[in-house]
Amino acid sequence: MSYQMREQSRQAYRARLRETREEAAVGRAAVRERARGMRLPEVVAILDGLRAGPPIEPGSRTSAEWAEWRRIKDVLDWGVDTYDPDTDPHVQAEDAAQAALDADRQAADRLDELEALALTGQLHTVQPQDGDDRLHRQLHARSWDAGQAVDGWLAQALATQTGCYADPAALDAALARLPENVTARAELLAALAATGTPVRDEELPFAGRLAAADPDAVTDLAHWLTTALADHARGTDGGTP
Repeated sequence: MSYQMREQSRQAYRARLRETREEAAVGRAAVRERARGMRLPEVVAILDGLRAGPPIEPGSRTSAEWAEWRRIKDVLDWGVDTYDPDTDPHVQAEDAAQAALDADRQAADRLDELEALALTGQLHTVQPQDGDDRLHRQLHARSWDAGQAVDGWLAQALATQTGCYADPAALDAALARLPENVTARAELLAALAATGTPVRDEELPFAGRLAAADPDAVTDLAHWLTTALADHARGTDGGTP
């Protein structure tokens, strides 16, 4: 199966799962709002009505609503006078878990996007977003080719301080988080760009090879270039030769 077919199948499955979860969440939220201020006898009456109705299909929104009414009944059974979703510990914990799930899903979607862009040579069409450097190791684990492309893409963005790396805090965090071969590559690209010649990582494959072989040496070379250029500029401006 080709990469494109695998990706389409994976995205279709995720879309179905997301739709089911979203429908269930909407159903639970609707039940909670309807139950706001209700007492135990009112909730029991609603459950009796659902029980007397048509069979509930497992995995459906109605199934999620049924389970939520039963849970609210249990809450009231413990001596709560009226139901209030704002003070329901289960709802608070669920909201926190949903926020974490949403963050994980966004990261997974971004991981898929970056892998697809890397494998189709389109990474240059987008700029790094906050959190992309955290996906570096996962991209390498998925695909050697994608990992190599992302290394150069991140190094270029770090060197030019573009995308999310225009923010000094994000730049510093990425430099501390990413491996030495990427940060050394970025330093070399920045030093080469300071010569006044437009520099793009994809046009300089040697930069990646050097950084992978000996990142410390590449860092030293970048520092030497930066110092040499600064010394030359001072001399040109009439400083001490």
